[in-house]
Amino acid sequence: SLTPQPPPLTHTSPPPNFSLPPPSVNPNKRRGRGLWVASSIGSNIEKQRLSEQTNTDIVFEKAYTTKYDESAWFPDKNLNKVVPAELQKDEFDWLAIETGTNVISNLDVNLNYEDHIDSWKEQIQKDSEATFTLAQVALQNHKSLKKVIIMERIPRYDNAIKADLTKYGNFLYQKYGKFLYQKHCYWKSQ
Repeated sequence: SLTPQPPPLTHTSPPPNFSLPPPSVNPNKRRGRGLWVASSIGSNIEKQRLSEQTNTDIVFEKAYTTKYDESAWFPDKNLNKVVPAELQKDEFDWLAIETGTNVISNLDVNLNYEDHIDSWKEQIQKDSEATFTLAQVALQNHKSLKKVIIMERIPRYDNAIKADLTKYGNFLYQKYGKFLYQKHCYWKSQ
């Protein structure tokens, strides 16, 4: 046949019981300690695998908002309360924060866009700043912390305005993160 044929596959399918090899862990190296604070979405990770792959004992806690919000379902499960309380319990090498999008979820985007976009952006800016302030304070007050990881907000697909506001919030995270990194004020690296 003159019809071009695709080249033959050069690999085969993995065997049925295929799995990745375990990470190479130096038995003489001390296991690290990490604190992972996330919303319900950010808490749905393979915790045991993360711990094994990073050679780290990880404490997992939930926080749904950045600051206390009496209208939240779990008002005491906020970063400003959970992070300092957990950091007082032990010495951690790193802190990972995933803030979720509750500040965006709680905005009434059915209001007139032109009249409210500036106040919505201001609320997201304040929430983003509060997250970075929390990271700065944690690094200043807890000398064992080598780094704080602030994860971007999970993308929104339920509403175009909320999707755009989430992108705006992540843009602010990048902006503040670059500023802090360039200033070498609070970020520490190994």
